[in-house]
Amino acid sequence: MTGVYEAVAPYRQLYVMQVIRYWVELLGSLQDETMKAGCEDIPHFGEIFALFYNDDSYIRTRKTWDK
Repeated sequence: MTGVYEAVAPYRQLYVMQVIRYWVELLGSLQDETMKAGCEDIPHFGEIFALFYNDDSYIRTRKTWDK
């Protein structure tokens, strides 16, 4: 079973990161709309979630993620 887990691990991680990337892009859109409305009291999420904007090929090659 170890071979199966190692074979699917990059794809499992990729799919989770793609879902997170979708939510990060949605959050960024909401941030833009809020700032257009004149509310400047929210943080810049692009800096916080920059890790999730990496290409899929890069994400598939990673084994661990630092915070």
